[in-house]
Amino acid sequence: MSIVAAVIVTYDNEAMLESLLNDLAAQRRPPDETFVIDNSLNGRTEAMVKERFPYVLYTGFRANKGSAGGYYEGIRQASQACELIWLLDDDVRVPVDSLENLLKGLAGLTRLKAAAVVRSWCTERCPYSCAREMRSFAWRGTLIPAQIVKDVGLPQKDYFLYCDDTEYSLRITQAGYRMYWIPGSLVLEQRHADRTDLGLAGVRALVYRDRAKLYYAFRNQINLYLTRKMWLPVARTMLYAVKVAFLALFSSAGGKTENISAIMAGLKDGVRGVLGINHEYTPV
Repeated sequence: MSIVAAVIVTYDNEAMLESLLNDLAAQRRPPDETFVIDNSLNGRTEAMVKERFPYVLYTGFRANKGSAGGYYEGIRQASQACELIWLLDDDVRVPVDSLENLLKGLAGLTRLKAAAVVRSWCTERCPYSCAREMRSFAWRGTLIPAQIVKDVGLPQKDYFLYCDDTEYSLRITQAGYRMYWIPGSLVLEQRHADRTDLGLAGVRALVYRDRAKLYYAFRNQINLYLTRKMWLPVARTMLYAVKVAFLALFSSAGGKTENISAIMAGLKDGVRGVLGINHEYTPV
């Protein structure tokens, strides 16, 4: 039986993290190891984990390294110790059969010589009744064999926030591996308040409230697509930036010129290849 590690990246969210760690302990097939990578600096998360979950392998940073830095470190540690790596955010809940069903799905695909990466479905109602191939993934709910990490390397930590999972999944598919949804396994997000719905004259967009997230989203997308010479996504990203900037300026729900500045700065730095953390855009 394969050794499975759960990797959780967290940031100032100890209450939800505690619920998730309780979920993992209650799994019918629990992970063999659990790694918590903590970007928060207040000490509360570390204290909670070490007091209530002493078996968890905890790593705390002296500075916020974002999702990219967190998953870089978590995947690095887990790939050295385990055969399969289950990636989770701190704001998800997992039913008791989540990992069990994910592993069953992986085993079924392996018999067909079709599997590499598998992912849990992320809403309560899945439209599929069997495994369905996917083109890219977000971190939460994704199970990656450690062998793939050895083949393609670690995530792009200089992305800091946003698009690091997209870049990694593209790297995996370009290496010849395939990726599948497993509808029998669920990982359910609990936090939905970080976006706002902008609309004007029938034009709508669901965008980040936080200007820092806007900056990194546009910066990293444009950098990824330009680096890989994916010209159609480049054009789509530019057009979407114009749309979001227009709505931010004129929509009653937007109205913040600083959001437009964040979008423009992100595009500029993405084109120039200026990555890493930008201290003008520090997440709240």
